[in-house]
Amino acid sequence: MVESNQPSSSIQVSPEEGEGLVQSVTVDGGVSRLSVPHQLERHFRTGRLSYESFHQQKNLRDLDDVIMSLKGAFELAKPDELDPIFTPSSRGSSTALDPARFPRELTATMGMIGTGFLQLDDSSGSSEGGRIVIVLRNLASAYLVRFKHAGSLQDLDESIVYRQMAIRFASESYTNLPYWRQDLAHSHIANFLATNDVSHLDKAIDVFATAIDTAPSDHPAILAMIFNRANALLQRSTYHDARSPGAGAADTDSAISERRRGIELARRKWGGEMLSRAIYSNGLLLKLRYNRTHDDADIRESIATQRDAIDVLSAHSPSHGNIRMMQFNLAETLWIRYQSTSDVEGINDAISTQQRALEATPRDTAEYANNLSQLGTILLVRFMRLGDTKDIDTAVDSQRLAITCSPSASQDLVAMGTMHTNLGSSLTQRFKHGGFIADIDEAIEHQRMAGSIVPDTSRYVKSSILTNLGNSLTARFQSMGSVADIEEAVVSYRKSVELQQGEAAGASTMALKLNNLASALAARFERLRQVEDIEEAILIQTDIVNHTSLADPDRPLHLINLGKYFVEQYLSNNAIANLEKAVAVQEQAVTLTPADHPDLPTWLTNLGKSLHYRREMKRKVGLPSQDDARMAVNVLQRAVDLYPSTHTSLPDCVMNLGLALFDLSRSQEGGIDPITLDAAFDAFRKAISQLSSTDARLPRFRSNLGNMLSIRSQLEHNVRYLRESIDIQREAVSSTPDTHADLTLHLSCLGESLEWLADTLEDEASRDSVLKEARECYRRAALSKTGGPSLKLLCALKWNKIPIPNSPADALAAAETIVNLLPLAAGLDQTPEIRHGVISRYPGLVSSAAGVAFVHKEAEKALEWLEHGRCLVWTQLNALRTPVDDLRIRNPDLAERVLRISSSLETISSRAASQTSINKMSIDMMQIESYSDDNYRHVKLAREWNEVVTSVRDLPGFEDFLSPPTTSFLLRGLPESGPVIVINMHPVRCDALALLTAGPDGESVLSPIHLPRFSYARAEELAKLLNESLSSFGVRERGVNDPEDNTPPDIRDSERAARPRPHKNPRRSTNVLKDILAELWTCIVKPILDALAFSPSPETENRIWWCPTGPLTFLPLHAAGIYDDSAEAVTIFDYAVSSYIPTVSSLINANKIRRPLSTTPGLLILSEPTAPGLTPIPGTTKEAHIIEGIAKESGVETVLLDESEATVKHSMDLMQKYSFVHLACHASQNVSEPLRSAFFLYDGVIELSTLIKRNDRLAGGLDVAFLSACQTGSGDKKLSEEAVHLAGGMLAVGYRGVVATMWSIQDKYAPDVAQDFYTTLFEKGRREDGSVDGSQAALALSRAVRRLSKRLDYNDPESFLAWVPYVHYGL
Repeated sequence: MVESNQPSSSIQVSPEEGEGLVQSVTVDGGVSRLSVPHQLERHFRTGRLSYESFHQQKNLRDLDDVIMSLKGAFELAKPDELDPIFTPSSRGSSTALDPARFPRELTATMGMIGTGFLQLDDSSGSSEGGRIVIVLRNLASAYLVRFKHAGSLQDLDESIVYRQMAIRFASESYTNLPYWRQDLAHSHIANFLATNDVSHLDKAIDVFATAIDTAPSDHPAILAMIFNRANALLQRSTYHDARSPGAGAADTDSAISERRRGIELARRKWGGEMLSRAIYSNGLLLKLRYNRTHDDADIRESIATQRDAIDVLSAHSPSHGNIRMMQFNLAETLWIRYQSTSDVEGINDAISTQQRALEATPRDTAEYANNLSQLGTILLVRFMRLGDTKDIDTAVDSQRLAITCSPSASQDLVAMGTMHTNLGSSLTQRFKHGGFIADIDEAIEHQRMAGSIVPDTSRYVKSSILTNLGNSLTARFQSMGSVADIEEAVVSYRKSVELQQGEAAGASTMALKLNNLASALAARFERLRQVEDIEEAILIQTDIVNHTSLADPDRPLHLINLGKYFVEQYLSNNAIANLEKAVAVQEQAVTLTPADHPDLPTWLTNLGKSLHYRREMKRKVGLPSQDDARMAVNVLQRAVDLYPSTHTSLPDCVMNLGLALFDLSRSQEGGIDPITLDAAFDAFRKAISQLSSTDARLPRFRSNLGNMLSIRSQLEHNVRYLRESIDIQREAVSSTPDTHADLTLHLSCLGESLEWLADTLEDEASRDSVLKEARECYRRAALSKTGGPSLKLLCALKWNKIPIPNSPADALAAAETIVNLLPLAAGLDQTPEIRHGVISRYPGLVSSAAGVAFVHKEAEKALEWLEHGRCLVWTQLNALRTPVDDLRIRNPDLAERVLRISSSLETISSRAASQTSINKMSIDMMQIESYSDDNYRHVKLAREWNEVVTSVRDLPGFEDFLSPPTTSFLLRGLPESGPVIVINMHPVRCDALALLTAGPDGESVLSPIHLPRFSYARAEELAKLLNESLSSFGVRERGVNDPEDNTPPDIRDSERAARPRPHKNPRRSTNVLKDILAELWTCIVKPILDALAFSPSPETENRIWWCPTGPLTFLPLHAAGIYDDSAEAVTIFDYAVSSYIPTVSSLINANKIRRPLSTTPGLLILSEPTAPGLTPIPGTTKEAHIIEGIAKESGVETVLLDESEATVKHSMDLMQKYSFVHLACHASQNVSEPLRSAFFLYDGVIELSTLIKRNDRLAGGLDVAFLSACQTGSGDKKLSEEAVHLAGGMLAVGYRGVVATMWSIQDKYAPDVAQDFYTTLFEKGRREDGSVDGSQAALALSRAVRRLSKRLDYNDPESFLAWVPYVHYGL
């Protein structure tokens, strides 16, 4: 059979000549019957009837009855005194195996043990014990059969014990005794295979030795026993070699010696035929050792030994039927050697040997049919090596004839299936070479026929058939493009690998099967763009390469495929290192491939493509790329010249050559090379002309040509090329199925060309018509059911930018599509860093979509879109920690699956993204990297998560499980103490949404508030002014790192920063912050308060939650007001207590968290003024002791860890115990990887990722975290919608509320603020049970900072820096 690129043998060998264990034949002599008690006969007869019933009904209770009856007979017949060593009960084991998962070798070994039910009159000559030996032997058989069907190792042990007892009582002269000993040896081998206890193998070898030594020299089983002992020695050799390479060498040598012992015995006792068989057996054993060691001396000696055996038999009986059988096996051995040497003479010898054997075989026999099919297989391999079409045509003809002439009356299902799959494989290769569709359709028919004929119990053969079916389906998919074909191929390959596991076919065979699976996964990825597929393909292929030697002829194939997958991954994620790896492995593959190898042009094509992509990458980053362009052209031209003119891969190679020529034409010094450019387009058109009208590659080829024409029109300013491009791209789109992943790309390319054409048109009507078509292309692409989400998101943005006048529905549809695609583009299959990178490319995207909703008076849509598209990473993390109490009641198993996957995904998502910088990778460095395994597990878990969420939503009542929240849901979950204000910043308009918990009708309402006096541009201006002002005072800005600032960090004693902003311009500033607060009051806060009918109150406790967007997230809304000594002075503090929230959902989640009884309602204070390597902040010690005193006076349980006491482990343990924590230390905010933001303690750092892993947010218990460090509430300009700051992270950890700072705080004021905060909190938040209500933290902070502000001079610009940065997040 052919699978992958290496055929496998279907040559049959008679049992006594095979490589496996040789089954003995039990010969039971008929002797005179002895007298027995009637009861014994009754027990025996009952046991026999139950045994017969079991074989008919397969009911294990029948076996129980057999054993009970025979034990009854045993009790009647056993001697009065029985040696205790044989008591079966002394040997039991309760361990059980699943019979359905028995290793193949175990099943085969048990099949060699006689289990027929012997009659009582078969005991003559057995022993002085008479019929007891028959009872014991049948008991052994019954226990063995029960083990086969129930899997209890105790039954296997019992079977061995009773078999030993039968042998003990049997006479040495008993005819069947050697067979019984052989059965005992096989039973020990079965026990070894079931338990991996090598002592059983030792016993088997000893029993075989006893059987051989005690059997008469002319006993018919002696040669079989010698061979079987040799094989047991080989098993033990393999066992020891696996644990210590080389440890089994002595057993291997002993096995060969045992074979030679048999040969010498045969030379003395038998004639030519028997001697020939013995010699031949040794040849097969040498071949078996070669399969383990790959020592060429063994395979050469095997070939020579088999030839000797054929010569011996030919001299004795020239027409003997075994001669052709030996020749068939010799041909197989020659073929095996060819696979390791690629020696053409070797495969020629194999073919001629096979042909000679066929000439001596009657044509009307199954033997002829099977081996004729095998000849076709060997001819196919020579075709794949030399490319001679006569070989492939002869192979197909031979295999068709084999099926036709196979006698139906004697059809073996495995043999017939083998013939069908061999023919299918040959037809597939002929299709790849000649491109005839009829060949591939017929191939798949034969492969499916083979799969339907051969049962799964024939694991190796069925595995090979499924591999071949996968090969044929993949070949048709690559030509015709049917997704159903590649889906079926992946399933076939997986089943093939599953069946192969545990088989002794060798690592090379498994590698080829895995190679095919990886190839199919990559092909499916190319079509459907499911990231999991390419990650798994790379993981599989890297493992194959790492376990393939340099001398293995399949190594070039594995290297080429690995390079292909790296290229596909590069095209998906733009990771430069993937291209370097691709070129490195493919260059080695080409170097290892002989010049006349038929696959060399394919290897060259792949290398040329990789060079082309690397040239493109270098050009984009400004590196010299002309050498890669020339190398790509040279390599691809060589491939084109080597391909046969009818080869199905030739058009792909020509298309790639055209792309390489196009690139080379633009990389010439002095501009475009017109000659090379024309050659490129000649190649494009030639490639298309080589395809049939039904070829699945045609749309892609047309799209490539159209894209190149569009670029040429730009280069040469010739609109004629652009119009030609559009016509060709329209053809590509119209011929691409809606389910094809390329449709999105084809539509996008056509849309871009149409937009370019519109720019050249002066007639407005024509221009509008072209833009309308472009917009429709983008719309279809964005809504396509296939294709990558990133490309679809770009198309949705382009759709949105070409408006249709007076069409609100279309505008809303475009905006909603954008919002829905963003979470998919930044999905859970990526690390948080990568997700943030994706989000940063689309600043203001969700706010702009919400702005469209506001324009069209769709306030609810605006709110829902803002919730769905903002703070994606925190929202995704929160979704992984969602409670499943209700689900557990409905479906406990599904609930556990949700928890298991979410926990695993949360853990792996928090890992740091791998950073790889590789200029050139040597193939010696290609080891399995942990990040590859992590990537695969990550995307696999993400896929499983999506699937389990879908499963939950299929349950009645759970349709909205983890769906984006609706407005009604958001309104229902709000706290009752105040409104939530969502402010949307859109380039065109500014709007607020007030979520009110009690409207006029007593229900929560959503109230839109337009803010005409403020704008997006003005918010950016104020944020810039604020940062400039902060910089002028040397205060650290809000997470903005200036790339032009090379000043070394200068950590001042007055700032709590791990890496502070330098004091760039030490000059006095005007009171910018005072002016900003006034403008925020006038234009935003006061209009909102008026709309809500808020009235001032000196000691107000009214709450208000701010949820700003865009640049407004960097402005201090919580401190807005007119600050002076006049009567007009008024501030937000007169109206409400302010808090911030990243999203409305985060407030609802915090409102749901309740403190469990296991959590201590106390305060943990962590003070670290002298973290190693950082500037001391001595004020933290004073601050910590002040807080400790206040807490103790208030009766709050308090623990203070100061300096060396504040270790990471101790702090982490106590943070899980206490509901309040005060962190007075340095902090570091990592905006690119928020989960790596950290607090600095005495012996290390505590990262957010660690806190998240350690704390079960669902369990509750965490109330308030006071982050008395700098900049813990700041974010990043590129991620204004993501709340990438420590405050947001602590909310994700599970704290209901967080006190943080927007910029650097100063030691001299921090203790005062902390003192006032905790004094108020412990007073206002005291519950009746003595615990403290953390929801009063916002009020406590508001009063603390207001007191500080009143002590300072409003006319002093620096006074605002002391109290404005304090902010409260959460409940």
